[in-house]
Amino acid sequence: MTKKLLDLSGKIDGFTAELFEIISVVAGRMDLPFFVVGATARDYILELRYGVRIMRATYDIDLGVQVPNWDSYNRLRESLIATERFVPDKKQAQRLLYKGTLSVDIIPFGAIAHPEDRVSWLPEQEVEMSTLGFEEAAQHSIIVRMRTKPVLDINFVSLAGLAILKIVSWSDNMARRNKDAKDLLLLMSTYLDAGNRERMFDEGADLLESEDFDYEVAGARLLGRDM
Repeated sequence: MTKKLLDLSGKIDGFTAELFEIISVVAGRMDLPFFVVGATARDYILELRYGVRIMRATYDIDLGVQVPNWDSYNRLRESLIATERFVPDKKQAQRLLYKGTLSVDIIPFGAIAHPEDRVSWLPEQEVEMSTLGFEEAAQHSIIVRMRTKPVLDINFVSLAGLAILKIVSWSDNMARRNKDAKDLLLLMSTYLDAGNRERMFDEGADLLESEDFDYEVAGARLLGRDM
């Protein structure tokens, strides 16, 4: 599968680029694929690439990492801490703090979550979440070029993949439903503006035939088809 490439080089600050470079090197040495999920992907794709204004920006980073078991997950976490750029968050088992300031949540998925696509952080198991859809979203992720010299490419969830994960989150965590609903509304209302306007004419001509055509509704329907 040929992945879509979004070139954001020149738009990513050095602090963030260094963070992703360290994670890419450490995870790469362990042969652990990862991709960016959550609001970071939303903001980078919509605002930095397509100029869609985001009213509720985020400064935290969520990563989905495909791992076979907890040993691999813990070794990744310990290896990142060993770089002396990350420290553990004492209150959140899945979270590291980059240079003591930026939160990085590392969400394991894949074989570690089977057979029910759920993970519970050990040993306390106080944090539990569904990873349903993560494997499919990773398979259909896109490549974001964060830097050209030297090249730094990072996998990001696509907007369609993000919408699926938001629906799963909505069903899984009642406390997040208001936030997930707002994110879904943003994705539906801006989908055509995120590089999909021409596709509506090529692939969604039937959406233009309605007598009461609505631009945002057409975008939501195209997003649904991509999901």
